[in-house]
Amino acid sequence: MPSKSPKRVALPASHRKPLKGSTLIGPVQPDETIEVTLRLRRRAASDAAKKARASGRALSRDKFEELFGADPADVARHETVVAGLGLPVQAPAGLRADDLLQIMARDKKAGGGLTFVLRGPSGIELVDDPDPAAVRKAFAVVGVEA
Repeated sequence: MPSKSPKRVALPASHRKPLKGSTLIGPVQPDETIEVTLRLRRRAASDAAKKARASGRALSRDKFEELFGADPADVARHETVVAGLGLPVQAPAGLRADDLLQIMARDKKAGGGLTFVLRGPSGIELVDDPDPAAVRKAFAVVGVEA
């Protein structure tokens, strides 16, 4: 869709078909909140990343981010653009696990429940409706309150 604002540029090939079962109810109102997910490129594969993947061992969250996460320069660039548009770039302080679970359940990959995309023994796998205790434990590791 073409952008009507001189400050914003439409991204080629960014328009998507409506989700199956959705109904068009009209244009987005200027004061209405919409959700956007940005998917950033992974950083270039290093020798350390190749060795870690070949070993099959579990990595800490920080080590996984260091080896396989988005390039910090890309993250900084996107945060600058988003913040420049007056949009939040971090989750609200005090976000609780139950609130985060509700937000995650609205993800388009989720079929009404909670779905994670994880690396498993057969490669990348969808994990539907994981054990809530395991999810809360993972949230605690990254600082989300119970």
